[in-house]
Amino acid sequence: MDLDQWISKVKDGQHLLEDELQLLYKYVTKILIEESNVQPINSLVAVCVYGFYDECQRKYENANAW
Repeated sequence: MDLDQWISKVKDGQHLLEDELQLLYKYVTKILIEESNVQPINSLVAVCVYGFYDECQRKYENANAW
């Protein structure tokens, strides 16, 4: 794994190969799991979107107030 080479490729606008991305994912996962404030999740994607628009939608059943 050559992290510096991957960074150079991305800075030059090149894409990483799928195998390189998988290795990078494993490397980053290993680093992040060692952090005390990072918790593992079992889903592939966890997305939470919340804001004033969502609050208006929930409260008034439309976002016209937004």
